[in-house]
Parts: sequence; structure tokens; C-alpha cells
Amino acid sequence: MPHYIMLMKLTTQGAKNLGEAPQRIEAAKKAWEELGGTVKSFHITMGEYDYVAVGEAPNDWAAVAFAAKLSAAGDVTTTSMKAFTEDDWKWALNAPAEDIRDGSVGSDYPGPVGRH
Repeated sequence: MPHYIMLMKLTTQGAKNLGEAPQRIEAAKKAWEELGGTVKSFHITMGEYDYVAVGEAPNDWAAVAFAAKLSAAGDVTTTSMKAFTEDDWKWALNAPAEDIRDGSVGSDYPGPVGRH
């Protein structure tokens, strides 16, 4: 499945209700899983972002729907990024132009990303 990284910042509302954050985090993980995703890791961070999550989802639509619903709840703002593994990158560097142009992957593709 494609990989995604989500960077999150607490809103004023989220900061005021910080004591509820553990329950909100667990609820968000379940919502991600209901869309077919898997949370690989979740981190509380220092710096520009308050949380960072790494996960897999079946497609971009699941990821964008999740991010929109999470932001709409009002406790965090999100920045989402589609991510590629090192193997994906190595394959892309050597992929035939036709596979890249068509968005398809050849039979030699070893990784989970793309239309296959």
C-alpha cells in the first residue's frame, strides 16, 4: 500500500483540550484503519509540529478523506505527504519511461506503490 506521512499542529481548541488528546489519538487511529489504513508509527514531537504519524492507506482518496475529517474536527491542522520507500525510489530511477509516463509498473517492480 502507498505510504503517507502526516504532520499535525494543535489548534487553540486542541491545546485547551489537551487532556483528551490520548483518546482523540486512539480514535483517529481507528478512523484511519476503518478507511483501510495501517498506522506504522505515531510520535509526539517538539518543534514546528506537535504530532507526526506514518502510515499506509489503500489509496490517495482514503488519505485525503482522513486528513479532511481530522482537520474538520478542529483539534489539529494537518499537512499530508505521500511517501515512497527506498526500494520505490530505486525502481523509479531505473524504470522504463513508458511505465513512468503511464503511471503503471512493470513486472520487475518490487514495491507496494503504484497501480499494480
